[in-house]
Amino acid sequence: MNVNLRDYSDSTSLTTICRTTTKNQENDDVFDFVKFLLYRGANLHLTDIHGKSAFYYADDNNLKRVIELLKEYNES
Repeated sequence: MNVNLRDYSDSTSLTTICRTTTKNQENDDVFDFVKFLLYRGANLHLTDIHGKSAFYYADDNNLKRVIELLKEYNES
């Protein structure tokens, strides 16, 4: 499975979940899916057609648990 496939807007699954999840929707399922994508090799640094990454969207949507996970994977 290529977790870095891009859609028509150059978004990956990781970028999409971080863009479309609101702070109130952040739950264990979202966290586990992000963790799964990272474990499978999702690239944190890919950007969409707007030049924005998963980290940008997670920060913009105040997804605290996801942000910490992205930071952890970025440092490893």
